Amino acid sequence: MKAYSILLLFLFFGGIVNGQTIEGRVVDAQTQLPIAFAKVFVLELERGVVTDSAGHFSFSDDFNSTLSLRVSALSYSQQLVSVQPQENKPLNIALQPEHLSFDEVSIQSTLGEVAQYNIVEVERREIAALNEIASTDLVDALAKIPGVNQSKLGAGISKPVVRGLMGSRVLTYLNGLRIENQQWGGDHGLGIDQLGIGAVEVIKGPASLLYGADALGGVIYLIDENYAAHNTVEVMTNTAFESNNLMTKNQLGLKYGGEKLRFNFYANYNNAADYQIPGGDYIKNSRFYNRNIKFSTGYNTKKWVGNLRYNYSNARYGIPGHTHDSLVTYQDFISQETSRVMALPAQVINNHYLLFDNAFYFKKSTLKVKLGQSLNHLQEYEEKFTIPALSMQLKTSSLNANYSFKWRKMNWVWGTQALYQTNSNNPAASERILPNATQQDFGLFALVKGKVKGIDYQIGARGDIRNLRTHGDSSINKSFESFNYSAGIAKQWQKLVLRLNVSTGFRAPHSSELLANGVHHGSLSYELGDLNLVSEKAQQIDASVAVKGKHIELNLVPFYNRIKDFIYSQPTGEMVDNFPLYRYQQAQRVDMYGTDVQVHFHPHAVHDLHIISSFSYLRASFSNQEALPLQPQNKLNLMASYSFFSKRKLSLSKFVVNFDQFLAQNRPGVTELATPAFLLVDMALHFKVKTKQDLQFQCGVRNLLNESYVPHLSKLKNYNIPSQGRNVYLSITLNLKYNTHEK
Repeated sequence: MKAYSILLLFLFFGGIVNGQTIEGRVVDAQTQLPIAFAKVFVLELERGVVTDSAGHFSFSDDFNSTLSLRVSALSYSQQLVSVQPQENKPLNIALQPEHLSFDEVSIQSTLGEVAQYNIVEVERREIAALNEIASTDLVDALAKIPGVNQSKLGAGISKPVVRGLMGSRVLTYLNGLRIENQQWGGDHGLGIDQLGIGAVEVIKGPASLLYGADALGGVIYLIDENYAAHNTVEVMTNTAFESNNLMTKNQLGLKYGGEKLRFNFYANYNNAADYQIPGGDYIKNSRFYNRNIKFSTGYNTKKWVGNLRYNYSNARYGIPGHTHDSLVTYQDFISQETSRVMALPAQVINNHYLLFDNAFYFKKSTLKVKLGQSLNHLQEYEEKFTIPALSMQLKTSSLNANYSFKWRKMNWVWGTQALYQTNSNNPAASERILPNATQQDFGLFALVKGKVKGIDYQIGARGDIRNLRTHGDSSINKSFESFNYSAGIAKQWQKLVLRLNVSTGFRAPHSSELLANGVHHGSLSYELGDLNLVSEKAQQIDASVAVKGKHIELNLVPFYNRIKDFIYSQPTGEMVDNFPLYRYQQAQRVDMYGTDVQVHFHPHAVHDLHIISSFSYLRASFSNQEALPLQPQNKLNLMASYSFFSKRKLSLSKFVVNFDQFLAQNRPGVTELATPAFLLVDMALHFKVKTKQDLQFQCGVRNLLNESYVPHLSKLKNYNIPSQGRNVYLSITLNLKYNTHEK
C-alpha cells in the first residue's frame, strides 16, 4: 500500500515542484542569427526542448547537479554544454555550420564523450537514419553499419555478426541490460524488435572493458527513444505493408514529458506469410508473427534520476528448410502458394526484460546502478502442436554499477558487474539439448582517461570469474577466470583524428559447448559438447584515421584480432538418429584481420545531396591457413540521398537509393561451399503532407532487380534456398504533439 501511495504522489505532484529555470538561445556561430527548431536535450534527465522561431529555449527543474545539454540542429555540428546547478544567467550557445560529419555524440560508450574523442572507435547510428530505406527488422537495420552483417534463417529469424563473430561472442545490451536469450544457437534470433529503439552504438572487437566478458566480436548497445520534450505529449501511429511475404506491421506509441515524471509506451504487431523467391515460388513455413509491448518511466529528484523499463515480446517463427529425410531435394522446400497458417516445425519465444536504472549525482562524482531481470522461454515444436520437442527457460538477474569521478585532471571509472543465471528444462518436453544449469559471473574493472601534450590516452583493466554448475546425474562444477586490459591513444588536429588501441578479451565456454548432447532441430544436427574445453583468449589491435575536407570525409578503421583456443563445432561424419553429428572442439589459434572504410561526399554546390560509400573487408584463418567457416562476404556499399523542399500540401521530401555489392566468398570453410557475388539495389521515396500534425508516407522497394541470391551466412545455404525476391513496401506514419501547458 505504501508503494502505491508513493506512486500516486509522483503522478499528481511530480510536475508542479518549483526549481531552477534554464533558458538560453541557440545561434549560428558565424552569423549570430537564431537557429529555430534546434534540439536541446538533457542527457542526465533524458528529456529536452526545441527552440522557438527566435532560437530561444527554456525549461524548469530542481535537479541540483551539473547538467549536460546536447544541442543539435540540421546542418550544424552538435555541441555538449555543461550547466552548473543554480546557474541563473541565460545561455548563448553558438553552433558551427557543418554539412558533413561522421561524428555522433556517444553517450553510453566509454567515458561519455563525443565519439571522435573516444579512444575506442564507436559507431553510433540513429535508427531513423538506418531506416531511410525501411528495414525488415532490427538486425536488418544494424547490418547497414560497416563491419556488421547478419545471419538469417528465412525472413524472420536473424542475428547480428560483428567482424565475423556472432552468437555468444557478441554482447547485446538494451539500455544497460545484458540480453540473454539462448544466443548460442545459430537459429536463435536477436529477440529484440526495433519498437521504441532510438539509436544503437557498436563497439567492434574486445576493446571495451565496461560491458563484460565474452565480447570478442564486440558490443551492440541499443538505446531507447527519448522521452517527449518538456511539457509535451506525443502520439505516434504507423502502419506498413510489404508485398513479398504480405507482411503487415502496426505500431502505436505514446510519450509524455513532465517536469519530473515522464513515460513512454509502445505496442506493435507484425505478421508475415511465406516469402517469395525471384522465380515466383514460395519457401514453405517461412511464415511468422511477433508482438511487442514496451513501457518506460522516469523520475528525478535533486540528486537522483531513475528509470524503470519493461519489454515483453511474443513470437512464433516457422523453421524453413527442415527435414528428417536422408534424401532431400530443393523442391521439398518450395510451394506454389503462400500461407499464414502456423505449421510445424516452429519456434515459440517469450521474452521479458525488466531494468531499474539509477543515477546518483554528487558534487564531484556520479554513481550509476542498473538492476536487471530477464526471462527467456524458448520452445521448439517438431511433430506436435501441443507438446514441444524442446522447452527451456533462461532466467537472468544482473547488476551493473560504476562510479565515475575526476582526480588529478584525469577521469576515472570504477565498476563491477554480476550475473546469476539458471537454465531449466520443461519435463514435459520430449527432448533436451542442455542440462539444467546455473551460471554465476562476477567482474571488476577500472578505467582512467587523461591528456598529455595534446595526446588523449585511456588505460583500463578488468578481472572476471565465471562459475558453471549443472544439476542431475552427470553434474559438473567448473570455474573460469581471466584478467584483461585495454590501452589506447588519440591525437586530434583540425581536419585529422588518429586513434590506436590495444586490448585483450576472453570468453569462457558456453554451457552449450561444454554440455550439449542432443538433437537441435533448428540447426538439423545432433550436437555433442566437450567438458575439457578452456576459455578463448583474444588479443586485438585496431586503429582509425578520420580525415575531414571541405566536401568530403574519410574514415579508415583497420584491425587485427588473434583468438587462441577458438571453439567451433565440426561434423564428424557420423549420424545419430538420422541427424549429422557435430562435436565441439578447439583450435589452437584463429587470426582475423580487415578494415572498414567509409567515405561521405556532400558538395556545397548541391547542398541537399549526400553520397555515402563504405567497404568492409575481412579475412579469417586457422593457424594452418585454412579458412574459418561462417565468415561474411566482403561488401561494397553506396547510398545516395537527395532532399527536396516544397510548400505544396503533398510533397516529395527525400529520394534514397542504395547499392550493396556482396563480393564472392571464395574462402569457404572445410564443410562449406563458395558463394558467388551478387548485387542488391534498394530505393525509397519519402513524402510529407502539410497539416497541423505530422503525416508522412514512405514507399520503396528492396531487391529492385529481383536478384536471386543465397548469402554465405544464410542458414538455408546448404539447400541453396534463395532469400526474398523483389519486395515493395508502403509505410504511413502519423505523429501528434500536444503542449500540456497550452490553454
